[in-house]
Amino acid sequence: EAESSCIGDIQIPKEFWFNMKTSPRVVISLPLQQRVKLILKEYGYWVDHPQELTEVLVLFRDKFGRTRILEWIHLIEQKRWIEFVECLLEYYDASYRFNKKKKQEMS
Repeated sequence: EAESSCIGDIQIPKEFWFNMKTSPRVVISLPLQQRVKLILKEYGYWVDHPQELTEVLVLFRDKFGRTRILEWIHLIEQKRWIEFVECLLEYYDASYRFNKKKKQEMS
């Protein structure tokens, strides 16, 4: 993960953070279809409460843009959950790769 040394307003102690960042890491990788299935299982609440999910998505309009949010809401309204999660993962994965590359360049 491209994590920060803060969890909300709490700062992880510097020694612990250093040890965590310099320790060996394990990469866990799953095919996209398995990731989607796992996410839909773990976050089933949103599938059962799509109106609440759309209300949350609207809050991210400035970050993702009006068009993208409306596309996602359209997928939710049509109960096209697999496509919706794939769209989220596409954004997440690109963001993760960007942050990882940025941190590597800073090292």
